[in-house]
Amino acid sequence: MLLAVFLPLDQSSPPETIQAQLDQLHLGKLTKTDVGSLLQHPHMEKPVPVIEYLRSQGLADNGDHEHKKSGKKASAKGMGPKFIRPLIEEITENILERNTKVLA
Repeated sequence: MLLAVFLPLDQSSPPETIQAQLDQLHLGKLTKTDVGSLLQHPHMEKPVPVIEYLRSQGLADNGDHEHKKSGKKASAKGMGPKFIRPLIEEITENILERNTKVLA
């Protein structure tokens, strides 16, 4: 279901559009496993909308603090402080090991 939301997005898709689609499908907060699966999927060629969505939800900031712009707390499962960079590094390593594609 998450692929149906994130695959058709282009680099300029606003996070609000993504949240509206997730709400329409009655999907809860993304987990670390969800994000990892999305970004490692062979057809996911545009990771920027996923990362921007995470930032808009405050998930790229400290998990215990409020997001500076939105005031929302970062509370998605398994996503704490400095979440995005280590996840991207882990995904990149996995992809390179599988030799299916390279995230840049």
